[in-house]
Amino acid sequence: TEALFQISEKKPYPEQAYWVDGNYVILKFKARGKVDDAEFVAQKDAIVNYLARTKKTETIKAWIEGSKATLVKDGRLEFTRDFKDL
Repeated sequence: TEALFQISEKKPYPEQAYWVDGNYVILKFKARGKVDDAEFVAQKDAIVNYLARTKKTETIKAWIEGSKATLVKDGRLEFTRDFKDL
């Protein structure tokens, strides 16, 4: 989402490409459109729910990574096999 705030009519490309599902993605600003208020109202709840779920997921992932790093640092968690081998 940060790339969407970097692009505009004057600057159609963001500063970097993004890694998504094993591929690099380059975004380009195409056009600025009008918002249909009726369509937005119909989709507003779905958008709010999606953003809330996304934020919750990111928060949980950050917490898990932080907890994992702390456990490894304290010596209470040890990896004996690489996850790629599983």
